[in-house]
Amino acid sequence: MQLVPLEPAVLRERVGTGEFDAILGEVLTAPTPLARMFASDSILGYSNPTVSELIRQASFSLDPDSTDQIYAELGSILSAELPMTALFPDYEMHVVHSRVRGLQSPFRAVPLRHMEVLTLEEDSVFVDP
Repeated sequence: MQLVPLEPAVLRERVGTGEFDAILGEVLTAPTPLARMFASDSILGYSNPTVSELIRQASFSLDPDSTDQIYAELGSILSAELPMTALFPDYEMHVVHSRVRGLQSPFRAVPLRHMEVLTLEEDSVFVDP
């Protein structure tokens, strides 16, 4: 293997055209990047009509619980078929107060991406100044 550092614009171009054997980069989980990687016109050459349909549904879903179900099904299919292997560990750490409710792993684990479902638990010790 030959490692070649690339400028971000060149990397994006190669990802967009499928001109690569392996990339150390990010796999985003929003519907558009998912479609680019795994839908019917996958730059990887991957093809699964069920995955394409689930990605389409995710792009139109406004209900957080429905979206969670869609991503859970997508995750099951993609982990079983393994259309690609990430060459880096993808992890983030988020620290939130114990009063925050609505987060769950792995599908709603990032507070800033799921603020619409977060609530604060009442705390009898908490005093409003």
